[in-house]
Amino acid sequence: LLELAGDAHECGEQHGCGAAERVARSIEIYLAAFGKQTTLSLAEVRERARGFAAQIEGIDADILAELKGIAAGAHQLFEDIVAINCRTELLYGDKAGSRPATECTTVVALPEATADRRILIGKNWDWRDACVDSVVLLKIAQRGKPRLALMVEAGMVGRDGFNEHGIAVIGNLLVSHHDQGRPGVPIPILRRRILHATTYYEAIDTLVRSPRGASGNYLIAHRDGV
Repeated sequence: LLELAGDAHECGEQHGCGAAERVARSIEIYLAAFGKQTTLSLAEVRERARGFAAQIEGIDADILAELKGIAAGAHQLFEDIVAINCRTELLYGDKAGSRPATECTTVVALPEATADRRILIGKNWDWRDACVDSVVLLKIAQRGKPRLALMVEAGMVGRDGFNEHGIAVIGNLLVSHHDQGRPGVPIPILRRRILHATTYYEAIDTLVRSPRGASGNYLIAHRDGV
């Protein structure tokens, strides 16, 4: 568990420094996966990462600053930090280079179906066993943004979590014939931006108005029961 506070770069630097070994493990896992599952060389992975970084900067400069902070704190290449944040896009965004994908399962129980009349969401994370060594929990108090809690693979800025306004997001992989390796904003950045919203419909809006680089299922909920 890491508690991060400050501006975007400071939060990233605290993340990278506090979880340096796990960040290194994330990079190790995915650089190996890119080599086995795609036809991309390491140089090509890093070149694509630079392209994704431009997409991220265009939509949210603060998140790009946080990624740079993670790289600085963990003493890793910035391109490698970006690459693990676009691991879905690199592994599955170009369907021609992909293997069949296993997928997580997401579930929601609305208030009318729960004993305490509260909304419940959850998932099972059907992914790589090695990631047991890279998962971290983050509590983030970033200046000018909602406070939030996340479960991520170390080095990533978003996955599953919730914020102080009662907005939560979880997700699972989808592979579609629409996936053609087009540039777009990576899934962790989209999920993180959902958690920067203060209302349910703002959370949806920030997703659907963003250029997306790969298919994904986003389960967005609010504590009011939607």
